[in-house]
Amino acid sequence: MARRIGLAAAIIVVAAVLILPPVFGARARSLLEPGLNAMGNSLAPHAHFVVSLDDWDAGWFSSTATATFEAFFRTPPPLAAVSAGLDETYRTTLPGAVTLHHGPVPRGGLGWGSAEFAVDASANAGTGAAEVARLTALAGFLGNTTIGLSVPPISTAGPNSGTQAHFAGLTATLGLAPDGSRTVATGMLQGLSVTVPDDVTIEIGETTWAGHADTEPATGLWLGDGSARLAKVVASDIDTASDFEVDDVRIEGGTHIDGGEVVGALRATAVGLRVGEYQVHD
Repeated sequence: MARRIGLAAAIIVVAAVLILPPVFGARARSLLEPGLNAMGNSLAPHAHFVVSLDDWDAGWFSSTATATFEAFFRTPPPLAAVSAGLDETYRTTLPGAVTLHHGPVPRGGLGWGSAEFAVDASANAGTGAAEVARLTALAGFLGNTTIGLSVPPISTAGPNSGTQAHFAGLTATLGLAPDGSRTVATGMLQGLSVTVPDDVTIEIGETTWAGHADTEPATGLWLGDGSARLAKVVASDIDTASDFEVDDVRIEGGTHIDGGEVVGALRATAVGLRVGEYQVHD
């Protein structure tokens, strides 16, 4: 009896694996574009962007599409009053650039499917990395969209100046409610350093951040809380013999409505601070 039940369960699982992927893919295709554009709509009126996924080549376990990205930037009101006509529109089309992996366990978590776009090595010559960046967009079961960004370590060197830069990598996620009214963000920058021989050195250690924000219905403003931690920031200038170093910086901030006014708070602490020969602890 137990053997029959196990066999029946195995048949059901195999059938689901073989039959359901196109169904999950179709549902993901219907959710991805509205989910991405909900974020673009939330930036109005000063900015707006639209993502179009067209020419789908639907497969059984994955699909590909052409992505068109259009962004519109409007000059903020104080500047627009002085210099009108500075609106700018940016548009690009990338044929066959998006790959959709069908759910229920696509790359990036649980959902109907996960779209993936990568900038490959052909656009990244001389940096020592296989790709510049990889962007994913997960269509969740509840209609939410989770956007993930990963950038691998990249090192570059100036051909004549000898300037060297090393980017240690970055990972970040942004979760969006179905209507784009709520976001949750997390991320980590592994580190960044820039060295100009016999001149300037700048180093930023591991940096992490997290936060959430909601749009306030009456004003459309984004309100929320966030925090960040910087392990170390170092800057030195050989010409002026000046040095700056700060260790374990923690920043916390947030905004909310109080009595009809937007109120913000910001708090920053550091374990150590050094400016030249002057040192401050805690």
